[in-house]
Amino acid sequence: MNLIALKGGDTMNSNIKKSTVVNGCILVHTGSTLLNGIEIKQSGWVVSPNRKIENGFSDHRQYWNSLKALGFKKEPKLHDMKIISSYYEDHGTMGWNEVRFLNGQY
Repeated sequence: MNLIALKGGDTMNSNIKKSTVVNGCILVHTGSTLLNGIEIKQSGWVVSPNRKIENGFSDHRQYWNSLKALGFKKEPKLHDMKIISSYYEDHGTMGWNEVRFLNGQY
């Protein structure tokens, strides 16, 4: 799965491995992808359409600091794309609470 940067340019959120949606934020972890014109082994992304935020990080500490700045008290668990895709294929819509249940978070 791929997500191309809203601002355009030489950043691409591709090779998505895990994701979730929490408090209006789309949180993503990728395998190798392009970030600011540099190919990196993995990245974390914070996307908040309401706040017009789309930030990619090659460093986990920076990713977590970004989440804390948005008010997160603990790091949300991300869900494997296979679980997300399977749920969507079965239901035709996304039920993030149900995905969390399937992933053992409740």
